[in-house]
Amino acid sequence: MTGAASGPVVILWPPQGTGWLDDPGAVVRVGRKALGLSLFPAAWTPPFVVLGSAAYEYWADEGSGSNPVLAEAAEAIALATQEWRETWPRGLILRSSAETETLEDRGTHESLRLAGDYDASQVNDALGRMFSLFAQRIGSGRLAVIAQPLVGVGAMGHLSNERRVSRTVNRWSWERLSPNPDQGRLNSQRDQIPNSATPLTTDNKSLIRTFGGVGRWVTQLRRGPAHLEWTHDGTRLWLLQLDFESERPDSGVNPNAPGSSPGSAGEAAEV
Repeated sequence: MTGAASGPVVILWPPQGTGWLDDPGAVVRVGRKALGLSLFPAAWTPPFVVLGSAAYEYWADEGSGSNPVLAEAAEAIALATQEWRETWPRGLILRSSAETETLEDRGTHESLRLAGDYDASQVNDALGRMFSLFAQRIGSGRLAVIAQPLVGVGAMGHLSNERRVSRTVNRWSWERLSPNPDQGRLNSQRDQIPNSATPLTTDNKSLIRTFGGVGRWVTQLRRGPAHLEWTHDGTRLWLLQLDFESERPDSGVNPNAPGSSPGSAGEAAEV
């Protein structure tokens, strides 16, 4: 793990291979969302850095008034992401990554988008909002922040084999949220795992089978049911988030029941 540090402000770059999930102490520094994201091969996801949780701890201890840690953290993020601007002109997304965040907490914490002409002052404002909302909702705990460039405009959605929507790890529910909502199911058991060294290049016609290959890759990790977020720009599939389901007894929800989510998968045809 490499990083740039100044007092409580630490910018961390993801390691290679199995990511941070094999580092027992990493969850304290980078949060659970960053742990999952670090598992993706670099060719499958946009680059990212993480503002370590020490910045939030310092902010929470010192109070939210004229706290200098926000300005320092904002400058560090702006500097670390500067090299992306030419390749990724749409802008930046900042996403919370809490130490105790689980799949069940998905959507609870803040994600903020900044336009391509963002500067350190805008990053400062975004961090202040994220820190304040986290403190109000959670009260205590550690919060890291993921900074990642925004990919091209295109379809976006979810891919999941969570217990509530799948009878086995090989059965996946996929959902497209926009621009034209759609959903379905697939079995990844016979799909080939994509080459981790190359981008997930695919057109709209072969996108579903690419989902199958990604699903096969996830099951081979042997870390349990998972939920992914993705976007597709028409030629390339980008993976943006990977959350693993916490170990707990099955809730007993029938994945084939009408209205089961995501996307009422029980009513969709499997491919």
